[in-house]
Amino acid sequence: MSNYVNMNDKKHHEKLMGFNGKVSVFPPMVIIAYLYVCNSRCPYCPYTANPTARQKHSDCKYMPDDVFKKIADETGKYGSVLRFTGGGEPFLHKNIVEHTKYATTAGCKVSIITNGSMDVSGVLDVADMIEFSVDAGNAQDYAKARPGLKWDFLNENVINAIKTRKKTRIITSIINQKGIDIEQAKKHWGFVDAVQVRKFLSFGTNQDNSADKTAYIQDVRIPCPWPFDRLLINTKGQYTICNIDVGFDYAFSDINSISIKDAWHSKEMELLRSAHTSGLGRLISICRSCEDWKYRTWDYSYFKLREYADGNITA
Repeated sequence: MSNYVNMNDKKHHEKLMGFNGKVSVFPPMVIIAYLYVCNSRCPYCPYTANPTARQKHSDCKYMPDDVFKKIADETGKYGSVLRFTGGGEPFLHKNIVEHTKYATTAGCKVSIITNGSMDVSGVLDVADMIEFSVDAGNAQDYAKARPGLKWDFLNENVINAIKTRKKTRIITSIINQKGIDIEQAKKHWGFVDAVQVRKFLSFGTNQDNSADKTAYIQDVRIPCPWPFDRLLINTKGQYTICNIDVGFDYAFSDINSISIKDAWHSKEMELLRSAHTSGLGRLISICRSCEDWKYRTWDYSYFKLREYADGNITA
């Protein structure tokens, strides 16, 4: 079975997926901007293109224990995915191993997106999934895509994870950007549970460097799946309505004011979802300026990727 995920072969319309406009009791995925510190300046990263987005969080660079545990406790209660990502490299947080163990014990399915520059062994078989953002298949391309990081260490890190894990899903992701040999990259990382090729996203600030602009959605602007499957929270515990809002310009509340469940059903989120299901998503300001909507697919999601990886685990 091939481990390469080809989304171009799929149907992406929400109507074909049987979507009826209903929203779950709790977000299937809670994404935390876990910290605002990084050890690379990747050219496609929205924080490289828009450094003020990270500077806005300079008073809270790392998610505090109390904020994290409050998020993990509620997310675990519903057995949802808690995804560590956001404004930097998660393994730069000194408490990531402790936090991963805490969240897993609380009932969360922990997923971590990492650039692979730091040892991940402390969370193996604790985290549900680790996604290595590799973005290249050779040292030369990697130096362009991930400046300042070490190609050899990345390879050792991923290989060690595959060899020693018993249950943690290990995947790699590659941004399809100009100057990267995408076919070589897919072949190089063919030993992991799944290789995902991602579209180059603009996030409203990035200079277009896409090597494949083929849209998944080519007919009409259908409802975006993101308001129905995820909620984003930053280091301070603030909520925002969309992952594309890296600067939290659309933050509407925080975990000290309302629960995650209540935020999920807040007037802000309900308005966003209602606009999309009514075909009026373009009237929402953040959606009107979004250049990436054509890559939002209903057919292929994090949860489908997890299932796909399961079929390739040989450990």
